[in-house]
Amino acid sequence: MLIYFVKIILLSMSFFVLFKGILANKTCFRFNRWFILAAVILAPVLPWFNAVNLFGSTGLRELAPVEIVLTQVTLNADRLQRSELSFTHILLAVYALGLLWGLARMLLGAYILRKIYRTGKLERRPNFKIIRHSQIEHPFSFWGLIFLPLSHYSIEEEKAILRHEEVHVQHLHSLEKILLTLLQTIFWFNPFYYFFHRELELQHEFEADAGTISGISKDTYLKFLGQQVEKNLAPTLLVQPFFQHPLKTRIKMMYQQNVSTKIARFLALSSLLVIVICFIGFQSMAQTQQKSTQESTQKEENPTLPEFPGGQNALMRFLSEKIKYPETDRIAKREGRTILQFTIDEQGTIQNPLIAKSSGSETLDREALRVLALMPAWKPGTMNGKAVKVDFKLPVSFVLK
Repeated sequence: MLIYFVKIILLSMSFFVLFKGILANKTCFRFNRWFILAAVILAPVLPWFNAVNLFGSTGLRELAPVEIVLTQVTLNADRLQRSELSFTHILLAVYALGLLWGLARMLLGAYILRKIYRTGKLERRPNFKIIRHSQIEHPFSFWGLIFLPLSHYSIEEEKAILRHEEVHVQHLHSLEKILLTLLQTIFWFNPFYYFFHRELELQHEFEADAGTISGISKDTYLKFLGQQVEKNLAPTLLVQPFFQHPLKTRIKMMYQQNVSTKIARFLALSSLLVIVICFIGFQSMAQTQQKSTQESTQKEENPTLPEFPGGQNALMRFLSEKIKYPETDRIAKREGRTILQFTIDEQGTIQNPLIAKSSGSETLDREALRVLALMPAWKPGTMNGKAVKVDFKLPVSFVLK
């Protein structure tokens, strides 16, 4: 899990550096938007690709199982109550808290928007709806809705605002913001998703500004922007605020000459493709190397038995830490010996767990099975250099002292 998160961050960093270096100051706004969306989607998807698994096959035939009986494990009651949170559990807990916080923000924003929509004054226009409300201090848009304050702008000012927000509506900018906000919520630990969010908002504003000044005087529009309070008070990160920061960057972009961006787009796409191919290639090379190492260790004719990660001593520690002596059996001073039977398949996964011989206590048997289900994957057994299934019997004695 941690390696997966690191891969996402590294890919996002590569894509962001590529964007800032080639596209950030170019006027190909639509292409820039799609590049950003592609980058934030590819980052969490690419780590799942593996050319070896996609195009290769082991072709191993299934061999008959090998059976082995492990040494008996005796667990004393005074050691069974110790339990510690593993690093993985802590990591999952922190991730879950961040995810819940992000979802809560999205739900709160949606609730505020819905409340303003239901209590505001509605005006219908051919391509959008206008919602006027006393709680709105600055114009913003969401989906096909344009939200305006009750304070009246001049005819020219309102015309500029509506034209600006209409461009957002026409180009479905809200849909893109929802997608990026959702990905940012899921991968909240990735700082580059926040950077990409800001860049996407800027591209939206650049595109809306360009569409606005095509219909009204550029100087009039810029004068209007300069007179406004440079503060974003939009109620939620899902919306398109009219006075989006930084205004200085937006004004600079409006005065930038429209030059050909074909070379920049070609370089960006080519570089993106190179990063994707190299990443998948490196993953495939690592997988091939791992496979070669495994095959080289399986050339011996003698069979090898499956092994718990860390060996026999690690297995004893695992059982001692994970098994909890059932309270009812402790009070009744009930002891017993449960014999577990299970199969380690070719991938090292525990299959078909069952009670080969009961301890005489259903709760003791059930506790033994519960801990068996918590075991990580084993190193699989081999015969003639090929992975095979291995049947195990594991006696577990519950003893009170």
